[in-house]
Amino acid sequence: MKNFKQLLAQDLKSTFYRTDEFAELRTVEYDGKIKKIPVIFASDTVNNRKISVKDKAEGLHKVSVVVRIQLESWGITPRKGKTLYIDDEAYKIGTVASEDGEIILGLENMDE
Repeated sequence: MKNFKQLLAQDLKSTFYRTDEFAELRTVEYDGKIKKIPVIFASDTVNNRKISVKDKAEGLHKVSVVVRIQLESWGITPRKGKTLYIDDEAYKIGTVASEDGEIILGLENMDE
């Protein structure tokens, strides 16, 4: 009989990371490594950034995205502060967590 962690890993693979369920097949690039893998976008929020008097970049917003990637499909855990590309869009890695065979990344970028 399988233990809880084995059952969870099986459920993640057979349900959550299926592209016809929750995941989206995306091209992910990190540290020169490019793979087309299933990615789950857990949240996507737009925050108005703080603008100083000298700031001339009017209309830019900070976009925060939380994505989940199977460790098995990626093979490495990205590092905080590095750049990760999803479908050629650059994100700065703000947070990194790993649990039950998943990599959970808090990503940030600037958008108009």
